[in-house]
Amino acid sequence: MGLASAGQELTERRLKVSQYCGPAPVSLQSYTAAVNAQIPKVALTHDLLRKALSDLVTTEEFSWFQSAFDPDRTIRGQSLW
Repeated sequence: MGLASAGQELTERRLKVSQYCGPAPVSLQSYTAAVNAQIPKVALTHDLLRKALSDLVTTEEFSWFQSAFDPDRTIRGQSLW
């Protein structure tokens, strides 16, 4: 498996900017804290989702989407929310 031509071109452009290849110049603890700080702190509920999408015109075929946000659903025993 290889890069598509667009991916190859992007890689070449990025290498012209910086050829640094090595450990990240920050500690793992700092990196983890920065990534965790980017996690949205929103309690998504059916009502919030319905309100956010209320201006969309949908059909019954869209109803599967609502079930995907059921707060009682779990994956491998862990709540999705």
